[in-house]
Amino acid sequence: MKTYKFKYLIRTLLCIATFTATSAHAQFYLGASAGQSKAGLNGGDISSQLLDLGFSSPSVSLSDKTTSYGLKLGYQFGPYVGVEGNYTDLGKYSYQANVTPAGSLNTELKAKGYGLDLVGTLPIFDKFSLLGRAGVQRMKTDGVFNASGSIDLATSGASQISTAGKLGFGVQYDLSQNLGLRLEVERFRKLGGNALGSAFDADNYSIGILFKF
Repeated sequence: MKTYKFKYLIRTLLCIATFTATSAHAQFYLGASAGQSKAGLNGGDISSQLLDLGFSSPSVSLSDKTTSYGLKLGYQFGPYVGVEGNYTDLGKYSYQANVTPAGSLNTELKAKGYGLDLVGTLPIFDKFSLLGRAGVQRMKTDGVFNASGSIDLATSGASQISTAGKLGFGVQYDLSQNLGLRLEVERFRKLGGNALGSAFDADNYSIGILFKF
């Protein structure tokens, strides 16, 4: 069922882009980006889960910011709309929880995946344009668990694949007809899931370069 929805969303995005195409401005482009992602991990939720398991006095420390990377392959149908396939590695997040009776839980989460976006471009002045994107992302989140003391784990690792909508906005500056720079913010939703305790969102802040041909 999830695979069917993913394919249906891709077809819908391609239909919208084709309908709004303007061949006079058609152009392929490649892009690469780097930046920082911040996960919406909630220390309170983690503490509540440990309390439900019978532990007391949980203390949680988060490492929820990390370096991210991305690759893009796009096609600009006209001056205002394009479609873009992308691969994003959001990096690695972690948290440590200490409980009573004496025990600790260390969790490491890595999220990466691919997607397809419809990208809208609005020229504002000179070589600057505003960007907005909406699409669907299929992400794999891997978790590695390490516990000691009173915490006993049934497994040392788990993975979960999730499909969800994605939104983003930014600004683009065209250095030349074939080269551009982008600053963007994107939100990745519903990373992880039941296999990793709960789902969470992540915001990705990036700077990228485009090569148009």
